[in-house]
Amino acid sequence: MKSWAVAASLLLSFGTTVGAGDDPTVPVTGVRDAPAVPGAVQGLVRGADGGVVSEALVAAILYGAERTAGHARSGDGGRFRIENLPAGTYGLTVTSPGRAAAYLGGIDIKAEQVTGDVELSLGTGGITLSGRLRDPAGNPIRGGDVLAWRYSDQKGDIFQVAATQDGRFEITLPEGTYSLLAQSGELRSKWTPGGIKEDATMDLVLRPAATGPAPRAVSAWLKRNAVPIATPEAGHGFADLQPLRKMVGQARIVALGEATHGTREFFQLKHRMLEFLATEMGFTVFAIEASFPDALAVNDYVLEGKGDPAQALAGLGFWTWDTEEVLEMIRWMRTYNEDSAHNTKLKFLGFDMQNPAASVVRLISYLKRVDPEQAGPAIERLDPLVGRPYAGDYAKVPAEARKMTADWIDATLLRFSERKDDYVAKSSMREWALAQHHARLIHQAEETFGSPAEMIRARDRSMAENVTWILDHEPRGTKVVLWAHNGHVAADPASADWVPMGSHLRQAYGSSMVVIGFSFNQGSFRAMDTGKGLHPFTVGPAPVESLDAALATAGMPLLALDLRRLPGSGPVKEWFETSRPMRSIGAVFSEGESSSYLGETDVMANYDAILFVDKTTSAKPNTPIRYSGSGQTVRAADPAPVARNLDLEMGEVGKAPEGWTVPKSCEEGGYRVLLTEEGPRQGTRAARLDREGERRNAVPFGNLMQSIDAAPYRGRLVRFRAAVRAEVEGGGNQAQLWLRVDRPDGAIGFFDNMMNRPIVSPDWQEYEIAGEIAGDAVALNFGVLLVGKGRAWIDDASLTAAVVTGAPATATPANRAPVPSAPAPK
Repeated sequence: MKSWAVAASLLLSFGTTVGAGDDPTVPVTGVRDAPAVPGAVQGLVRGADGGVVSEALVAAILYGAERTAGHARSGDGGRFRIENLPAGTYGLTVTSPGRAAAYLGGIDIKAEQVTGDVELSLGTGGITLSGRLRDPAGNPIRGGDVLAWRYSDQKGDIFQVAATQDGRFEITLPEGTYSLLAQSGELRSKWTPGGIKEDATMDLVLRPAATGPAPRAVSAWLKRNAVPIATPEAGHGFADLQPLRKMVGQARIVALGEATHGTREFFQLKHRMLEFLATEMGFTVFAIEASFPDALAVNDYVLEGKGDPAQALAGLGFWTWDTEEVLEMIRWMRTYNEDSAHNTKLKFLGFDMQNPAASVVRLISYLKRVDPEQAGPAIERLDPLVGRPYAGDYAKVPAEARKMTADWIDATLLRFSERKDDYVAKSSMREWALAQHHARLIHQAEETFGSPAEMIRARDRSMAENVTWILDHEPRGTKVVLWAHNGHVAADPASADWVPMGSHLRQAYGSSMVVIGFSFNQGSFRAMDTGKGLHPFTVGPAPVESLDAALATAGMPLLALDLRRLPGSGPVKEWFETSRPMRSIGAVFSEGESSSYLGETDVMANYDAILFVDKTTSAKPNTPIRYSGSGQTVRAADPAPVARNLDLEMGEVGKAPEGWTVPKSCEEGGYRVLLTEEGPRQGTRAARLDREGERRNAVPFGNLMQSIDAAPYRGRLVRFRAAVRAEVEGGGNQAQLWLRVDRPDGAIGFFDNMMNRPIVSPDWQEYEIAGEIAGDAVALNFGVLLVGKGRAWIDDASLTAAVVTGAPATATPANRAPVPSAPAPK
């Protein structure tokens, strides 16, 4: 669940290299291969006054799974120790009566090692939430635990408190927005809807969790009423899909969900559904959970054949959609449009707002034509928003700068209304409407990124607004197919701790929208694993009490189920009307924690129908990504055999250094990279990156990089060191080293880009990134970034490789971040 909170972030995935002449066989102590055994963490709890605190409850929250993996209370001396923790990166939270809870992230737990000493300091003030745990009849429940989940862009900040024997609980939390969940044995409450921001008292109602397999009556009904589907692949006719006509009916919107972001059969089924709905039922717009401006390049190809469809798809900026299955669908849409028999052509659009930079470029271009006075300050005002490699960073920009950005956006939207006639006269009504929409997309992004606590709800609300905008600007009667995660298309506002896009649309369109959730029993899918990167996962059969397992009892490899055809009463209806576990996996998955990716779902309230796959396979990525950024993806050539010119002495002054690459998109974005003789760290030259003028495209950073073959360094520890200095001013303007390992099929291994420990010092200092190279690594990539405006220099780089051996683990230092996951649009 918590992983959804960072879904608005986009991955900057870069890489690693070892220089020629480095000896990859020299042993070094410090790291070893982690066996599948647990580790431990220990430390000390203090109060705000510095004194030790006993009986404080410390919980270890595993990143990715976002669940309590272990907890302990501090002793008389304030010390605690939590054992039997799976290896991984954790957040630690601590609660104590009358004191504000505390959080510490980035704690790295190694197998068979004790991480310590960690110090946690409780605070004062905050908000206090209290109440009682009750059963559905109103009786108090004896004991149990209450979890307070904080809306934020951090990981692992879930706070825990124990209820008393009469069911009472009280927890004091840092200022923020929270949702509560209670559990006691087999009993569990729902997450409290909405966000709690201030002191509150409430009762949490706990109900028995679903247990045991579906009764025979349910299985028998499924076998009689589910519609078998012959194949997930498009191009096989529609005979088996004809029963779906009645399921869709007169709907204007068909929303297709997915239980994972990386399942081949889900993507194929969506393609086949689009083929059926377009060919047989008159649907003409396809809209996906991707940023509106980035999807326009795909639309240009689909409508007019312009550009390279693979590059346009990669330009969406999300690994989730950059697959063979989606590319095949896009090529089919182009073929459909080339057929002269199809008078109304298909469109490919996006309804997300996660990449404001692309909208900024288009908006400024329009304003320069119709309102140069307003266009003038746009670059400066919007730079704090679009210069973020990660959306959550915008919240860290000084409040004054964020206010100036928000004020400029508000003023621009007002001018669009007040000066509409003038703008239209200088352009056209269509251009005015599109430019105004780009301004609204920027406003949505500013609202979403400006408050991590509101990120999820603001994004879903905005996506619903954008779907409505699309329908309002298409011919009357246009029908649209939506592609998003199950969690976004869900129609019930009480199904989660935010109001999903589907719920907003249900309120607006009622029965004119049909919501189809996707479910699977077992099989493979692609996802990000914290610390391991992007790769396929495989899970066994779904738990017997889940909806997924019940659907499997129908005995059909693929099926469609219309939930609106359930009996009016009886055991079948009662079973389906009870909340059931259902697999829900977004961009992130944690091996061994699969039970955490089962969400209690009111299936009847959320979905009109279900498409079910008994056994799945992993989606197939397109050409491996060598470099991807916020809203922009570039594919590099095959990696070189070895690194070159690490001392940055080779090459012509005023041009890029030999052996290094500057992605074309960075140069087009206004960034320069050149060799200079001004003040090198050593030798006679250094490389400089700069941008002082206007950025000309969506890429918010300059990049100097190398990519080399990883084969000689597999299973070893690589250290990338370089001297760097930066002359930058203002929040978000910074330099960063980066190191990334590419694995087969587009998977990403180790990745670190120093995003949370940026380089801003004008003095030469040496920085280092170290990472283990996966046994199947194919490329090591490394380099330096300049994010935003200013100048940065790099010199005296080196890469060394060593055999990995064992040594005691320590807590991740405060200035080192865990490897970020790759959240995609959830």
